[in-house]
Amino acid sequence: MSIGTKTYNVNNNVSSRSFSLAKIFGYMFIGLLITTVVAFGLGAALTYGVIKDSPEVANRLTPLMICASIVQLVLTIMIPFVCFKNNRAILPIGLVYCVTMGVMLSSFVIYIDWRILALAFAGCTLTFGIMALIATFTKGNLYPLAIIGLSLLFGAGLLVLFNWVFILFFPVLYSPFYWVVEGIMFVAIMLITMYDIWNINKIAESGAMTKDLELFCAFNLYVDFINIFIRMVLFLLRIFGRR
Repeated sequence: MSIGTKTYNVNNNVSSRSFSLAKIFGYMFIGLLITTVVAFGLGAALTYGVIKDSPEVANRLTPLMICASIVQLVLTIMIPFVCFKNNRAILPIGLVYCVTMGVMLSSFVIYIDWRILALAFAGCTLTFGIMALIATFTKGNLYPLAIIGLSLLFGAGLLVLFNWVFILFFPVLYSPFYWVVEGIMFVAIMLITMYDIWNINKIAESGAMTKDLELFCAFNLYVDFINIFIRMVLFLLRIFGRR
């Protein structure tokens, strides 16, 4: 009798974990869809009736980009504090963040060839999927990956600072730090993504997952996906792009 009960509990836990993960990835997909619609819709609206390279497009886009970047900075600071004090705040904050991210990425839609964007999205999806598989089937503790990833991001930030100094004093020379920074940041983002997915699996397995926590986890994965996508776009632009 106890064996049957144990089997039922295990199956029930697996089913609950799978259902929670499905909802988390579903929320993430909705966030990405909102960002995509806003990016392409705003890009089409800003370029309607004018040439993409004309100053008029930049004049329309720049104020929106500034406002969106300020809002994103404020939300990024608010989210860790507001969401854990008032869990219901995660949904409106997440929706606003997705919309402002769409505003930011509208510049990609306007100025970058759609084939580069499509290739970057395909590469991002593949990379994210591989990270998810590794994190899901890894039995060990991936917390050290988060520490390494954050450390690499800090190191990349220092290199960016050195890069600006280098360009300031040697504007005619090619910066030697670009590819190093890009490589470090990409590795750091992948490590953090693996840890986030692993951590979400552990929370789901513990049975402590709630709707608000599912939304917060989906937001973290959304940010990871967007970060990978942006790195992919910048990497491909260096190879194929002209601007």
